[in-house]
Amino acid sequence: MPSDASAPTRRDAHRGRHLARAAGLSAASAAWWRAVHARRPDVELVLLPPEDPPRPTCGEDEAAAALEPAATVLAASMSALAVVRERAAWTPVASGVVRRTRVTVGRVGEPERWLSELAARLRYDDWRVDHRRGAHVLVTARRGGVELRATGAATGVVTVTLAGPRVAVDPVRRRELLRGGDRS
Repeated sequence: MPSDASAPTRRDAHRGRHLARAAGLSAASAAWWRAVHARRPDVELVLLPPEDPPRPTCGEDEAAAALEPAATVLAASMSALAVVRERAAWTPVASGVVRRTRVTVGRVGEPERWLSELAARLRYDDWRVDHRRGAHVLVTARRGGVELRATGAATGVVTVTLAGPRVAVDPVRRRELLRGGDRS
């Protein structure tokens, strides 16, 4: 039987509600966390958001080579489509940079079907693929530090973003790459 000194107080219950609300938890979750806090007020609980695993690091040349399999699959999938806009740039990440290429394709007759075929090709080439359907169709695929995200809307516009592995570079080279001083 707990002594009166360790019994939860009204202040402890209020603190538990406040923490649950601040963390954006549902009422049921908030009640559960209040009970945990009431039983163990001496323990501080910290809820952290899920974190993406760090991408492997490599050199600039290896990053370009890692993108080749995805570029091959995309070239085969997009051969009959009109590319509206293509943009490639280095983007900053923790202690390095990532090469991202974004391709926007217009007038895809059936974007959902096209994205399903793209997902099937990627699976065939041993990519880890997640294919979701909803208001916008989304295909996310990963392989060897490379990530491909493709979305399609009912308007017939499809956007594909390809991100290469993280490249560890010194601060001077990082600034050069981010300003557009790109060798590739």
